[in-house]
Amino acid sequence: MTNPGEQYGAYPPPRPDYGPSYQQPYPPPPSGNAKKGVIAALGTAAGTTIVIVAGILLTIIIIMMFLLHACASAVHDMNKPPGADAPTCTGATCQINGLTITHMDVGFTHDLGSDGFMDTKAQGIYVVVTAHVTNNGTKSHDLNSMYQTLHIGAKQYQADSFANVGASGHWKTSVDLAPGFSDDVTFVFDVPESSVNEISSTSATFTEHTVLNLSSGLGGVFDDEAKPHDANMVLHQ
Repeated sequence: MTNPGEQYGAYPPPRPDYGPSYQQPYPPPPSGNAKKGVIAALGTAAGTTIVIVAGILLTIIIIMMFLLHACASAVHDMNKPPGADAPTCTGATCQINGLTITHMDVGFTHDLGSDGFMDTKAQGIYVVVTAHVTNNGTKSHDLNSMYQTLHIGAKQYQADSFANVGASGHWKTSVDLAPGFSDDVTFVFDVPESSVNEISSTSATFTEHTVLNLSSGLGGVFDDEAKPHDANMVLHQ
């Protein structure tokens, strides 16, 4: 007698699946060495990440400290009076920006003398500083009114770069000299009448300590021959 199903052959073996339904054991858990390797790899990656992040944060902190220091220095320099660190000229001669300044004359006037087309009268009184400039160096150097300042006590006045525009006289508010050449330059400052004791229409004395700061501005900053870039000429003690 044939058992049921024998005519079809033997049953196929069970599939190699795992789990209770297939009555097969789960694969064995990783060995202790494998666990340690995984943990070590994760630890190394985490350590590397921490080092990178710490390096980036340290770089940012250093950059911020540098910027703060630079800003503080800039603010300090802005609050410092121009020419505060400049040497004081002795006698009637000054060396600045590769130029020798001599024969400095200081005058006072209420009017620069109009050519008939423009008003050249001062709001207060003009301080007119004229000097003879010589280039004894080996390169061209200049001196411009826009960088010159007059300090009367704690007050500061800027030279008028266009004071000669509309004036009847032929004088220069800036010079640019090649080596071996000389010229005259004039700096004009409009100051309150209370800053001077007027003696006549063209003569006066200052009421407070007065210093003319001669500056080369941005010119010659990287030129050793142009040093010093600033110099102070005391006009009144």
